[in-house]
Amino acid sequence: NNVVWYPGGAPDPKVLTCSALTYGTNVAVDNEGNLYVGGYIGQSTIAGITKIPNGPNGPDPTRCKTLDLGLGEAGMEGVVVDPKTDDLVTLTNPGGCAGGVEGRMMIFPKPYRRETGIRHVVGRNCSFGMRLSADSKTVFILDETVDQGT
Repeated sequence: NNVVWYPGGAPDPKVLTCSALTYGTNVAVDNEGNLYVGGYIGQSTIAGITKIPNGPNGPDPTRCKTLDLGLGEAGMEGVVVDPKTDDLVTLTNPGGCAGGVEGRMMIFPKPYRRETGIRHVVGRNCSFGMRLSADSKTVFILDETVDQGT
């Protein structure tokens, strides 16, 4: 339930412990220095994003909160913030890489709310590790084949 932060490239990290975060799998940052941690809500398989807002001394985990994005029961596989638009982009595998709808990408414009999310289905086998190109025009996603190769 924490994120390790190296402020300004300092050799000694600070641990940001957030009570709203149970199990983090991905981390992203926006232009204002807010952290977005993809993971799971509570002791469940409900995918979620926890925000650790930036404060005057850096990220402030005492003010962290889970965003209500309605990602549902799914594998939390990626989160990025588009530096051009500040859109929050998530990647989940609702079928748990067992078939069905896999590689569900959701794009949330600010303010990040479930009702404003735009859904795209990547449609691969078991998608994970999402990144954007420098110009934010291309999305890169790893995919695992049925025989566990990449």
